[in-house]
Amino acid sequence: MKISCEKNELFECLQSTAAITGGGPTTKPILRNCLLVADGGGVRIEVTDLDVSARLHLERQEVEGKGKLTLPAARLLSLVREVPGNRVVIEAMENGKGATICSEGGEYSFKLLGESADEFPEVRSFAGEKAFELPAGKFSEMLRRVAVASSRDTSRYQLTGVFCEIEGKKLKMTATDGKRLTTDEMKIENSGSKAISGIIPNRAADVMVKVLSQGSENIKLALEEIEVQMSFDGGELIAKLVEGTFPEYKSAIPSDVKTKVTADRGELVAAVRSASLVTDKETETVIFRFKGKEVELESKGSDIGESKIRVGVEMDGDEVEIRFNPTYFVDALRTIDTEQVRMEFYGPERPGAIRGEPNYRHYLMPLVVN
Repeated sequence: MKISCEKNELFECLQSTAAITGGGPTTKPILRNCLLVADGGGVRIEVTDLDVSARLHLERQEVEGKGKLTLPAARLLSLVREVPGNRVVIEAMENGKGATICSEGGEYSFKLLGESADEFPEVRSFAGEKAFELPAGKFSEMLRRVAVASSRDTSRYQLTGVFCEIEGKKLKMTATDGKRLTTDEMKIENSGSKAISGIIPNRAADVMVKVLSQGSENIKLALEEIEVQMSFDGGELIAKLVEGTFPEYKSAIPSDVKTKVTADRGELVAAVRSASLVTDKETETVIFRFKGKEVELESKGSDIGESKIRVGVEMDGDEVEIRFNPTYFVDALRTIDTEQVRMEFYGPERPGAIRGEPNYRHYLMPLVVN
């Protein structure tokens, strides 16, 4: 089996699935490998960690012969990055346990050892009978923005993903790590009469966003009892849902807005980042004082110094002084794509909201000083 493929396409496939092959400790080293298959219908790459599986098709390739082989995914990614030119040639060794990877002209040549392809776990095909169609770009952007608030602390297992709810013609996503909460929703075609929900794990969400950034127009999504399935231009993904129940969150979302603020997003990002430079781990706090036509940012570190920065804003409602973690605040601002950012405050000890269009909300818990 000999494959000649476009370097950038192969690199993007390997990079977008690196979260699967490069995950945590495993008792099965072959899960660190990717499976390359040439079967007469083209070339595909398969990866799995037994919880999340993906199958990606290489579109711009030439093949001699049929076969399959496994190669260490991270090492292959590194080699492909270094090979010069626009194409990469992969030729399987006779024993099927490795391949020669070289540039099209042969200037660069590597021999990379692998394992028997027969040992690689089966990656199932998309079979979502209750799937519905979504615009890929809108779904990916929604997932990216909401996932910012999901927990990376594995001891809080039910928070390590994005909670998806499908009911009628609405798809809603929510994530929280206990200090911030994000939520967004979009209209969908009728997905059936039965409402269903599940928690898409962080690793699957990360891969979904990356593979969809490669230009898919539409996807088919099926949220089932124990897994989520996604079919897109050039591939498929199947992932087990996070076990457990996502916490009740709706009661934590405030509704009585007391202060509305509009500001230049870029100016506010720069100001908060600057104020954070004089905070320390004990005082990782920036005070926001919204008053009149400006917000004053104040920060200090016990052994560092202090700062005061003013930024012009448009404000409607009560003056408010509120404290936030600057890192979380900047993370929230970076999920907004517009030049102007809208914020809502409900009091100094209640969550503040950073708003996006049309339904995105990023709630931040304030830091309360006793």
